[in-house]
Amino acid sequence: MDVTLFHKDFGYVALVGAGSSLVTFYLAMNAGRARAKYNVKPPTLYSDTEQTYNCIQRAHQNTLETYPQFLMTLFLGGIQHPRLCAFGGCVYLAGRLAFAHGYYTGGQLDMILLA
Repeated sequence: MDVTLFHKDFGYVALVGAGSSLVTFYLAMNAGRARAKYNVKPPTLYSDTEQTYNCIQRAHQNTLETYPQFLMTLFLGGIQHPRLCAFGGCVYLAGRLAFAHGYYTGGQLDMILLA
């Protein structure tokens, strides 16, 4: 009797899950570099004077706030629909990166788009 727990394409889901840790690591490194650049010492989370630092930190924090739901949805949905969930996960991660880089502008995205 052949018992298969996961669809043969579930590896794509696992690959996107592993890739998501690289995205969160990248955002954490950006926040760490910004902390050093703007001289914000731990355990202070946000700066009273540096709005750009706050935007970089907030983009990372926002990603962490939604990360458990992303992983749960990715892996549970991937049991039945691995390719669809892997594709959706890639779109989500690309969106997180685009959001972060847009948010890093400190609210100047409208000016960039209009220029």
